[in-house]
Amino acid sequence: MDQELVSRIAATAKSDLQLPDEQLPTIERYVKRAISRILVFCGREDFPPPLEDVAAQIVEDMLRACLLYTSPSPRD
Repeated sequence: MDQELVSRIAATAKSDLQLPDEQLPTIERYVKRAISRILVFCGREDFPPPLEDVAAQIVEDMLRACLLYTSPSPRD
């Protein structure tokens, strides 16, 4: 798996969720899972650039589901 691709998608997810640098290894692990899922689902061996945003969104969803990201509570 292309580390540059993993790093780009991880940086997008990290930035979108405003996560600390310490979370980067976990984020990259989720990126690899997302890329693998997309490749299997699409029956491809290459990863088309337009799917990078899709992978980042999947990673963000997985991180939220695993409670690594907690949204701020609304203020009254």
